[in-house]
Amino acid sequence: MLVYLSGTVLHHGVGYIIVEQSGVGYKVSLPENVAHEIHESTHLYIHEVIRDSERELFGFTSIEQLELFWKLIAVSGVGPRSAQKIVYADAVDRVKSKIMAGDLTSLTNVPGVGKKTAQKIILELKGLLPMSLMSLRSMQMRLMHSLGLDTPFATQRQPSRGLRQNLQRIVFAQP
Repeated sequence: MLVYLSGTVLHHGVGYIIVEQSGVGYKVSLPENVAHEIHESTHLYIHEVIRDSERELFGFTSIEQLELFWKLIAVSGVGPRSAQKIVYADAVDRVKSKIMAGDLTSLTNVPGVGKKTAQKIILELKGLLPMSLMSLRSMQMRLMHSLGLDTPFATQRQPSRGLRQNLQRIVFAQP
């Protein structure tokens, strides 16, 4: 199975690019806005879908996007096109935090994702998506601000491990 592809962009199509690598052209499905941002040479993380009559490659610009995509397609009823749209709906950490927070509206705003599918994604993935340290720091800052603790002294201190764990428990309601 293909997981990574680097090469020269030969063509930009509607919702795809063709990447040439070692004399072979690969059609990689990407959202239009992303496809048109990629120029000349590229490095993409790939998920290959093999069906009876065709093979399709779905492209991602980071390994974090690909890993989130894999979690999404593991949810019953979520296909690769919908999963890719969800991944590209926002930054990976924001998509994860919206799922962890149970934000149904942000998921149903993604074209092709209905209320039942969004509920299923939240139910199955809530609590299973690891957050980056930058995302935890951002949540800490928002929480401190909401509690009125955003003074210069309070924001200059680095969060302790215990504080970080307590923030995770509060934000994600983990026991």
